Amino acid sequence: MKSVYKSFLLLYLVFFAIGTYADPMKTKEGETSLKSANLQYKVDKGLLKKLLLEIGYKILSDEDKLLILSYQDFKVGLMSGNDTSIQFYSSFTTDKKNKMDLANRWNQKMRYSRSYTDAEGRLILESDFDYSGGVSEEAIKEFLQKFQILNSQFSTLLILAE
Repeated sequence: MKSVYKSFLLLYLVFFAIGTYADPMKTKEGETSLKSANLQYKVDKGLLKKLLLEIGYKILSDEDKLLILSYQDFKVGLMSGNDTSIQFYSSFTTDKKNKMDLANRWNQKMRYSRSYTDAEGRLILESDFDYSGGVSEEAIKEFLQKFQILNSQFSTLLILAE
């Protein structure tokens, strides 16, 4: 009789556990992910400008495939070559002798961006975002905010580097 009782109790616990974990509680994150399920497959400049303004960028110039933006003390470019990707671009002029070392150090330690020197000797920071498989507005905003952070960190690296 004890083994039947133990089997029944074990079976009850298994069904209880499955019932508890099969339908997770709705959270704010869950609600956000449901809202962001509306994917964009082509992102036009109008949507980009709207999202940029929402998170604090100022639009200084609007050319064909290039937006010149400012935030804090930085001026950056946002290029859109097509409807499925964008690229942030920031240029830094510095007289540091070890520019290449700084760019290499950045590339070794950081993700989501790359640094190099251009033909004029300026340090460049770039970050690409490809959304050809579809993207939510929230994901675009995250990328735009991430570049703000990366750009600030890169600037700090240049200031503090010897």
